[in-house]
Amino acid sequence: MSDRGGARWLAVAVAAASIALLGACGQTTAGHANPSLNPTTLPVLSSLPTPTVVQTTLPASSSASSSASASTHPVPAKPLRTATVSSNGHNYVLEIWAEVKDVTCADHAYGQVATFLTTHPCRGMTRQLATTSVNGKAVGFAVSAVDVPGSDAQHLYDNAAAFSKLVEADGTGNVNDLMREGWRLPSGPASVPSPDAFKTLSQDTGVNIYDIWYLAGPTPTNDPALVQMAQDIYLQY
Repeated sequence: MSDRGGARWLAVAVAAASIALLGACGQTTAGHANPSLNPTTLPVLSSLPTPTVVQTTLPASSSASSSASASTHPVPAKPLRTATVSSNGHNYVLEIWAEVKDVTCADHAYGQVATFLTTHPCRGMTRQLATTSVNGKAVGFAVSAVDVPGSDAQHLYDNAAAFSKLVEADGTGNVNDLMREGWRLPSGPASVPSPDAFKTLSQDTGVNIYDIWYLAGPTPTNDPALVQMAQDIYLQY
């Protein structure tokens, strides 16, 4: 066989092999390939369901107890109750707009006061937000009545005395007045103004903490008439 004839024979053999191979590939695609790879079985993208997007609102991180609550409690249409107090020649008509009783205290306090109430737990606390008038001027006040018992019968009043002294000191924190936790009065500022009249009064295991201010206009620091009011109404209603 000449070289030209051999080349022609080789070309024919290669062509035949290629045709056989193509035929085998066609059978594999049609009958034995993985159906997931078969183009006829793939889903059409336009027919896929539209994904649902769920928006989740994360809760706001809780702030320290020294800052006001993010939520505000609605002011009632009328006072929860009214009390009249006559003391030391003064008459006061007290309108209580909010009153909250707590069984724990440290979680409603801040600063060193919160630390003290953690190591010397209270027996409960009543907080009020109220209005009255003093010398014809409208007044708002917040009071927190805290029961701080002693460690034993022989030292029953020691913790209350120490607690009162701590609250009266500057920069030591305090119990949250109700305005700090979202309660409001019908008029006046949205928080206890500074300065105001501040007074603590204590008897036995109880300590009352007063913040008092004029609803219109500034309040002088520890205004004598407002401090006298706290003393006059203490334990009288």
